[in-house]
Amino acid sequence: MTEYRKARAEEAADILDFINYVFSEAHEPHDFKKRNPAMYGGDYPFWKEHYVAVEDGRIKATLSITRREMERGGLTLTYGHVGQVSVHPYARGAGHMKKLMR
Repeated sequence: MTEYRKARAEEAADILDFINYVFSEAHEPHDFKKRNPAMYGGDYPFWKEHYVAVEDGRIKATLSITRREMERGGLTLTYGHVGQVSVHPYARGAGHMKKLMR
């Protein structure tokens, strides 16, 4: 049975390994600590912004959803970003991303 939920602190290293693997497999070698050091390179608790699909104790899919605010012209604007959309090659087509995006 697959569990769809927010990530946990103890999964941070696994999430980073997972997204590096999936993006490296699909494109070119990736190292998110180097590509996005503000989020993955320091003490920032990036795992709080990730959702995971976990099956038999292993991550099958993950994505990050960040929400930020900025001031422009006296207005506070709220914006978001969906990133690191990753599904293990062997788990593609199982509907994990549809469930995580909800």
